[in-house]
Amino acid sequence: MIIKNIEILLKQIVFKISNNGIKMSILEILTKHNQEVSGLELMQKSNNKVEVGTIYRYLKELEEKGLVSCRTESIDPQALSMKFYLITDKGRGLILNI
Repeated sequence: MIIKNIEILLKQIVFKISNNGIKMSILEILTKHNQEVSGLELMQKSNNKVEVGTIYRYLKELEEKGLVSCRTESIDPQALSMKFYLITDKGRGLILNI
C-alpha cells in the first residue's frame, strides 16, 4: 500500500513538472518572438510538443496569472474569431529571472 501511494505521488510530481515545463516553453517562445502569436503558431513553433487540446488550457492559465495577454480578433462575420497572445512584462520578468 505504501509503495502504491509513493508511485501515485511520483506520477503526480512528474505530471506537474511536465506541465510547468510546457508553460515555460510557451513563455520562452512568446519572449523570442516579442509579437502577438496565435495558439496554432505557438504549437508549430514548439515543434508540436503541445497538443491542440492542451495549448489553450495552458494559455488560459498563463493569462489568469498575468503572464500573457490575449486579444481576440473577429475574422469572419459568421462569428469565427482568432486569439492572439503576447507575453506581459510579468511573464518576461519570470523568464529573465530563471
